[in-house]
Amino acid sequence: MNVQNLGDNYPKLISHMKTSGYSKIYVDRIRREIEKILSTVDSKEWSCYRDVYLE
Repeated sequence: MNVQNLGDNYPKLISHMKTSGYSKIYVDRIRREIEKILSTVDSKEWSCYRDVYLE
């Protein structure tokens, strides 16, 4: 699964969430999930984000 776009752009998402007033806990939760996806994508046999969601 190609996560290049996610890796390149998730800092923008996190920044947008912070400036838009999302709670720190929620922003941190999203950041951790994205980082988890990025760090494990090579060891999993995911073919799409649905596979990530189902796991």
